[in-house]
Amino acid sequence: MKVHAAWAFDADKGFTHMRTMMRTLAAVLLASLMLFGGAAAQAHDELVSSDPAANATLTQAPAELNLTYSANLMNIEGGNRVRVVDSTGASVAEGEPQVKGTTVTQPLKIKDASADETYTVTWRVVSSDGHPIQGTYTFSVGAGKAAASPQDAGTGESSQAAADTQNSTKSDSDSGVNWWLIGGGVGFFVVLAVGILALLKKRSA
Repeated sequence: MKVHAAWAFDADKGFTHMRTMMRTLAAVLLASLMLFGGAAAQAHDELVSSDPAANATLTQAPAELNLTYSANLMNIEGGNRVRVVDSTGASVAEGEPQVKGTTVTQPLKIKDASADETYTVTWRVVSSDGHPIQGTYTFSVGAGKAAASPQDAGTGESSQAAADTQNSTKSDSDSGVNWWLIGGGVGFFVVLAVGILALLKKRSA
């Protein structure tokens, strides 16, 4: 009876230790998922500068527009787009944007470069991690004019591209979260199995 009682005491102590270890492992894995999952979600590239700059007031319109990003862009056909319109919604972009490393150059064709005007720039590019990102801003020449309305600044095609960007980003984000959860779950059970085996080995010694 004394032997049985001692064995029961050891068993209870072992199971208590195992439960404590499981709680600790779960907390560590959850913290890791939150930390690394958040870092991955924030890893997309971003626009770091533009020429002309956002909200700049110039004396003369430029012959081209330059956008610089935080990392090299993916030069995918049709994936990188820049639209530049005046206050009436008329496009002043000429040809396709040129991608070179971190920079996108969009040639412009403006009839009267010194005329008072406000231009709206809408861009969409594919960042180095494959995710599409987008943005918009304005710059003016002279006294400027009222900027084009969102409807005039973009066509149905660009609006659809924006919708596709949001859907693609959401899909990629959801996929990333799912992989983190799957990986975390697998890792948890692997560590748990190792812990149980180590405990059983210690008890049998």
